[in-house]
Amino acid sequence: MKYIFLVLFSLFSLVSLQAENKVSLTLIPPGKITNKVDLDIRGGIVNESASQQTYQVALYWNKENKDALLYETVVTIPAGKAETVKVVIPTKDRVGKNKVIFKVANEGKAYRKTKDIEVIESDIRSIQQISGAWTGIYHWSEIEGKHWNQDIKKMTDDQWRELIRSMNKLEMNMVVIQEVFRNEEYVGKHTTNVDNYVGKAFYPSKLYPGRMELTAKDPIEAILTEADKQGMNVLMGVGMFAWFDFTPESLEWHKRVAKELWDMYGHHESFYAFYVSEERRRSG
Repeated sequence: MKYIFLVLFSLFSLVSLQAENKVSLTLIPPGKITNKVDLDIRGGIVNESASQQTYQVALYWNKENKDALLYETVVTIPAGKAETVKVVIPTKDRVGKNKVIFKVANEGKAYRKTKDIEVIESDIRSIQQISGAWTGIYHWSEIEGKHWNQDIKKMTDDQWRELIRSMNKLEMNMVVIQEVFRNEEYVGKHTTNVDNYVGKAFYPSKLYPGRMELTAKDPIEAILTEADKQGMNVLMGVGMFAWFDFTPESLEWHKRVAKELWDMYGHHESFYAFYVSEERRRSG
């Protein structure tokens, strides 16, 4: 049997506090949930200064007052390091449209980051709605994708943005980019490594020169830019190194590509997490 192999790394879309600090706020899950699901709230701070910094940190529910306080602490972060604060809250009595507020104070200045979260009343955990979907820049199989591959290859950057707007209208606000490289090699049947990799990128990669023949100049940028505007969340597909390949060489390739993707696109508010595109094959 084949199973999609997911590895989600909660990443922070970093927003400037000041020249030497960055903060973020991540909700897991984001968007809309039922009151049968606990909400995982994570606030991140990066100290990019040349000296150790101390921060007063607080998380609030809808309003900044004592009764709405979810969590507070003081964190000291060495130069060039980062820290995460986390709180998990039940949502049983929090039905409605709400706002999480992340407040960070440093050197006499206070900064805020907010995220909207809607909690609906339900007897089950599911919201009974498809709230996200895969976005394949080009279908991995020419056989399965024979009816549309030649058409989506012609999509422009504007048309990718239109696709994201259309998803938003349907309240499908989670986007999983299937992969950002195409390489049809299989584990145990190739000699590919990080230096001789010949896969083709769907974006202007500086790591590898090969490019898929697409009309869009940078569909990844187009998707993220529009997702920013619509308040959506994007999981970035890191792959494909080789099918079912989980060797140390594959891991190194994924780490390098993930870093490049973060360096190029990490400033986008909608960049929510990574997804590893290889599949795992299991018997049974």
